[in-house]
Amino acid sequence: MINQLVQKSNERYKKSKCWTCSYKNHCPHDCGKCLHYVHTPQAAPAPRKYNCRKMCDYYVCKYSHRYMSELYYAFYNLSDLRNVQKLKVLSIGCGPCTDILALDLLRKEGIYNYESLEYRGVEINPGIWRKIHADIKQIASQDYKIEIIPEDACDYVDKLERDSWKPHVIVFQYVFSDMQKHSDESKILHLLSVLGTYISQSCDVNTYIVCNDINLSRMYNGGREFFDILRQNISSPIKYSQRHFCNNNKRSHYNYGDEYNNNILVSSIPKDILVYEPYDSCASAQMIIKKVINSDN
Repeated sequence: MINQLVQKSNERYKKSKCWTCSYKNHCPHDCGKCLHYVHTPQAAPAPRKYNCRKMCDYYVCKYSHRYMSELYYAFYNLSDLRNVQKLKVLSIGCGPCTDILALDLLRKEGIYNYESLEYRGVEINPGIWRKIHADIKQIASQDYKIEIIPEDACDYVDKLERDSWKPHVIVFQYVFSDMQKHSDESKILHLLSVLGTYISQSCDVNTYIVCNDINLSRMYNGGREFFDILRQNISSPIKYSQRHFCNNNKRSHYNYGDEYNNNILVSSIPKDILVYEPYDSCASAQMIIKKVINSDN
């Protein structure tokens, strides 16, 4: 799925025109510079958000192989999910849904054996990702049920406990660093508090929570501290691990738990996508939480 998706974004990007916006002085018709401005704001809250469809196509071409690969490594370690027949995934702030791409590859390789996938992606800005979500639904297997929920995650989690649908895995994919830039801290803490209660009281044993994000603290526009706050808000027994990749793009990186043995992408980048200068290795920090019967198990 990954290469089909980036090819569709690449074709659409080359055909679409750059719309005139108030940020043209920062990124004149250059989505690479525009994304850099989004990711490294000079002020808080960040003035620029993901609000341009052309920029989102560029984003898919530049980041998808890295982000999909990072989640592939995380999902590979969720052994209790390998033989779940009807896999249910809740993705908070799903964006371009790179978690679907990772799970799809794991099934194609015979590592996961689910017969069907029920995916709920919560996205506050579904309009800008609309064409990419349509692409994903088009190229996905017929046994994938993909639902995009157009809602603020902070509002959505308040409704979770009233829903009989229970996920096997909850995914936070580069969400906390984005919320750190754009959301009020009290709102984020509310999200983590409500979600911690939901996991403790409503989720089944062997439910996993996967947090994958920039390997930086909040001080440097990351959000690693939110991993720990979420973990601390879960009152039921859990086990957790912290991991990180060696970052090839930096002279040094922060250690966060165990380092993966390698940071190699699990899918090769097509040659015609290289014009976007996509990242060619993994570099994130991860926390994987598992709900257990008791912490000794």
